[in-house]
Amino acid sequence: RERETLIVDTAAATPYSPPDLAAAAKFVIASRGEAVLALPAGLDPIESVEIAEAFAKTGATTIVPTRLDCARRMGGLLAAAAAGTYAFAEASFSPSPADSLETLDAERFARILVASAEASRREAQSEAVS
Repeated sequence: RERETLIVDTAAATPYSPPDLAAAAKFVIASRGEAVLALPAGLDPIESVEIAEAFAKTGATTIVPTRLDCARRMGGLLAAAAAGTYAFAEASFSPSPADSLETLDAERFARILVASAEASRREAQSEAVS
């Protein structure tokens, strides 16, 4: 219906497979939908950029961060967003992303980044003492 959101979780597309990306782009066009990249937190920033650049070719302009419940490193998400014209939308804070999307505004994401940095700092200090 008009003004309702329908989320279609498609089969995973390999970012390094042109046929997978072409199929994803065709699906977006055929459904008249919007391509959204679900990107897990904790990935290497360079790999995250490569994934974001690949999915930009399907028309994706929005990232839904996942694994925010268990990842400590957020640099990959920031690098991916900066690599293109990506914006963050909702985010997943549980093992079931499709069932647990929550609003992710700038203030909440800033709190996550600060908590992540503090956890990394504490871990480094603990290792230095050991």
